[in-house]
Amino acid sequence: MWINGKQTDLVNAQQRAFSFGDGMFTTFRVSNGKVCHLAAHIERLRQGCEALAIGGLDWQRIEQEMNDVAATAESSLMVGKAIISRGQGGRGYSADGVSEPLRAIGLFAFPSHCQTWREQGVALAQADLQLGIQPMLAGHKTLNRLEQVLGKQELTAKGAVEGVFCDSLGYVVECNASNLFWRKGQDIYTPDLSMAGVNGVFRRLVMTFCKERNMPVQVVRVQPAVLAEADELFICNSVFGPVPVVSYQQQNYQSHFVCRLLQKELDAIES
Repeated sequence: MWINGKQTDLVNAQQRAFSFGDGMFTTFRVSNGKVCHLAAHIERLRQGCEALAIGGLDWQRIEQEMNDVAATAESSLMVGKAIISRGQGGRGYSADGVSEPLRAIGLFAFPSHCQTWREQGVALAQADLQLGIQPMLAGHKTLNRLEQVLGKQELTAKGAVEGVFCDSLGYVVECNASNLFWRKGQDIYTPDLSMAGVNGVFRRLVMTFCKERNMPVQVVRVQPAVLAEADELFICNSVFGPVPVVSYQQQNYQSHFVCRLLQKELDAIES
């Protein structure tokens, strides 16, 4: 790990990231020593820190540090993670008197299953865990990921690699570590994330790509039954990109037209 620009694994235990999950993070793909979609990840971190009122950050410096860390990659494909902690100190939950924010950037091996998922697709389970509704945090990737930790435990117990998660009112939000899209006829949809969920960098890229090609994505608030009526489902995140869904519950999906198009075109942009 690189902490505030220096290579070390030591972090002060008084950091608010440790005490309260008080901070933001983004996970990104590193290809041939370069951060993929760097500007989008910086913007995502910036928006999240603004939502938490975390100031005092030099975004050009953070961008340079992400580039510097990516340049040390020992493999053509790796995964990076950039973390912002509000700082250390303060009295209880109060942020008064907190030190300047901490920057932590790590580099990790690329998951071996990603290519298999992209080629063969994944099956989705329906999760029982419900995501809490909190509009002030919705869309942002805070350091508090306890819902996702519990969700992963549930999926593992069910023998599933990914699943569909709803909010506490029963509306579809996202998957455990990815965003969800589906197609019905010529229309493409994705869940509304104004109440819960994470507006991932790759979700934004997919929506921009589709809009530029006159295939605008409709943002909707629906219940899971709608997915069974879809012609195509796919998931995405910044590490594995677009991945086709081959089944959800008892429904199988043979068409992966949009997902394959996104794989082809967005891979070309990254290369």
